[in-house]
Amino acid sequence: MVSIVDAERYGVLLELGMPLVVKKIELAHVVAINKMDVVSEKEIEEMIGRVSEINPEGTIYQVSAPEGTNMAALVDRIGQLWD
Repeated sequence: MVSIVDAERYGVLLELGMPLVVKKIELAHVVAINKMDVVSEKEIEEMIGRVSEINPEGTIYQVSAPEGTNMAALVDRIGQLWD
C-alpha cells in the first residue's frame, strides 16, 4: 500500500486526531510526503520523524509533484511492490 501525505496539511490533521491519517501511514509499504517544495526543511524533518514513529518499516519518499522531485524513484518503488 502507498500513502501520500500532504505536507501542508499533515500537522493539522494529526492535531485533530484523524485516526484514518495515522492508520493509512501505519499500513503503508511506501509513504510519499508530497508538497515538500512548500514547507520548510525543519517541517519536513519533523514529518519524517513522525511518520517513522508511526511506521518504522515503511519507505519514505519526499516528493514534489509539480517539480517532479523524486517522482521517478517513487514510481519505480511502487512498480516493485506489484512485481
